Amino acid sequence: MARTLSQIDEGYALFVSAFQPEELEREKRFHLNVQGEELGGKFTQYRLFLVRDVNSGLIVAAFAGNVMDMGEGESVFLVAYAVTRPQYQGLGLLRELFVSSLMQAEMDAKARGEKLILVLGECTECSIDNWSSLGLRQLWLSEDGQRYSESRFTQPALFFDLGTGQPGEGAGVVTEHLMLRPFDCLVTKWLVFRAVQALFMWCARRTPDDFHNEYAYETYRRHFDELLSEFFESLFLPPTLCLFTAQERIQAQRRGAVFR
Repeated sequence: MARTLSQIDEGYALFVSAFQPEELEREKRFHLNVQGEELGGKFTQYRLFLVRDVNSGLIVAAFAGNVMDMGEGESVFLVAYAVTRPQYQGLGLLRELFVSSLMQAEMDAKARGEKLILVLGECTECSIDNWSSLGLRQLWLSEDGQRYSESRFTQPALFFDLGTGQPGEGAGVVTEHLMLRPFDCLVTKWLVFRAVQALFMWCARRTPDDFHNEYAYETYRRHFDELLSEFFESLFLPPTLCLFTAQERIQAQRRGAVFR
């Protein structure tokens, strides 16, 4: 697990090489997240795990995630960032990092008096197969068991102009796929919403003192409130929630199911 500033810098540099600017928080904020801070009376932080090639000294894989409080003594582990350099893919490095991160997440949750019940991932189209192989399933909604649609999930902007409260230059929202892995719990719509709400609370933790004026702070808060409300409406309209790995989705399509 990364502990020094140089290790954090190396991990962040690898993320920069793999993610679009709007998908990655600014370096200063990333450092703060790894160092950790109080949120709602509980200490929370990114846990950053790295794999280094002993021959070249190069960081070849990195994983960052954190435990978030869902209330009711339960917590969710967010898969924040994960990347493996192309020439090192297929060696099982992502799985090793994921397992190490989960072990740490369980210890972090227990230390806070919480039970870890869920893994939550915001995934791109090209990463669905990878996360499926680690037991995460994509969230779908269906009215008849044959036609499926995704609940609309939009990742909020990750940095903001403190003078206006609007997303900062180069920042913006990103539509992504939600994937879940439960631990001994029934996945309901309310559980999913609580997990996403915890994510938004983590993202929207700046205080009024951070902004230049009250209007900027209200604008900042409204950004998150509107996206969370949009997700709530799309989640609770269709009657049935379903989870599929990439392979399970293909099998359902062969049986005539339609995903859109």
